[in-house]
Amino acid sequence: MAKVMIGHHPELTVEDAMKIFQRQFADKYELYMTRRPRTDFFIKQSAWRGVGVSLRRKRGQTYLEFNGTTPSTALLILRVLLGVGWVILCLRAFVGAGGGAGQSIGFLLLLFLGGWLIRLPFSRPSRKIEKEVKALIENAEEFKEPSGS
Repeated sequence: MAKVMIGHHPELTVEDAMKIFQRQFADKYELYMTRRPRTDFFIKQSAWRGVGVSLRRKRGQTYLEFNGTTPSTALLILRVLLGVGWVILCLRAFVGAGGGAGQSIGFLLLLFLGGWLIRLPFSRPSRKIEKEVKALIENAEEFKEPSGS
C-alpha cells in the first residue's frame, strides 16, 4: 500500500478528499464510498481495475494511502479462493512426494510463482490508475502543506 504524506490537515474529511478526486477523475472513473476495511473510497475503472484510497492521521500528520485492488467484492473473493486452492494443491503435491530438502525449495518456488500468477490479472492493470492518484495527491493545492505551518 502506497502512502503519501500531505502535511497536517485536521480539517480534511474523507468526503472532502473524495470531492477533490471527483473533480479530477469523475469523467474517467467511477468514485464511490466503501465500507471495506482500511479503504474509505474507490476509484473504479472496471470490476477488475481500481484503486482504494484511505485518509489517515497519525502523530500530527495527515496522509493518504492507496492501493491498486479489485473493486468487485465477488472478484476479490474469487482471488482469495484461487490463492487458497493453490496453496492446498501445492501442499498436497509436496506431502505426496515425500517432502525432501530439494523438494522444499521446489515447493516454495512453485508456491511463490503460483501466487504471483494468480495475483497478476487482479493487480497489474491498476498501475496506471495508481500513478494518476499519486500525481493528484502530490500536486493538488488542497493537499499541500498549509501556509501557516
